Amino acid sequence: MQVMLGTPVRSGFPTDYVKSLWSTRLRASTMWYPVSGLAVDVARNVIVEYFLKHSKSDYLVMHDSDATWHPDAIARLIALDLPFVSAVIYQRAFPTVPFIGYVGEVRDNGETVYSFQHAAGRVIDVALANRYEPKEERAVLFDSDVVEEIDGCGAHFAVIRRDVLEAVEPPYYLVTHPPSGGEDFYFCRKVKEAGFGVYVNYAVHTGHIAGDGVTIGLREFMLYSYRGKRRKRKEG
Repeated sequence: MQVMLGTPVRSGFPTDYVKSLWSTRLRASTMWYPVSGLAVDVARNVIVEYFLKHSKSDYLVMHDSDATWHPDAIARLIALDLPFVSAVIYQRAFPTVPFIGYVGEVRDNGETVYSFQHAAGRVIDVALANRYEPKEERAVLFDSDVVEEIDGCGAHFAVIRRDVLEAVEPPYYLVTHPPSGGEDFYFCRKVKEAGFGVYVNYAVHTGHIAGDGVTIGLREFMLYSYRGKRRKRKEG
């Protein structure tokens, strides 16, 4: 098995990203292809084109340079052998939300409106089922996979099978605007139009580096969002 890691580089490589990259445990022939100095959608397209033309890899791991992940996260996602599967990724904002979307509405003008509430509820359910307690680590891996088909997600940390990229017509990623999501949700729509499913594994959680020493992930979501909602219910 061969795997290519593709990275759009936003502004260098934070220390925590490098730690995640070098601690990754993966039984496969692996290559890394970072692309810097380009708009993120252009960089993602360059990565896909390089993957198809210059590598023989079976899987592309599309991930950003501000991500952190568990050493076994990539292996867990690849072992599922799904067309497209994402880890749970978190918006780089407070309060954060899982950036996993389900279609709420398709408007007459073709705009696709996504809802993120179901994903937030599923994250809470899975975390509580695994007796998760917020700790220092942001990149979490639960013991049992919890896989669901979704409609779209960010491209922060996803594994894409080669046959999917061979079937999707370029441009693979294209900047769009709310409410239809960005270049990553555009790609998810193209994957589904090509006849493949888009999935998330709610057992695999990544971190999103927001600044020096600041990473947002499951810990922050549970502390700021879930506990806040629970407090409001009690007060009500």
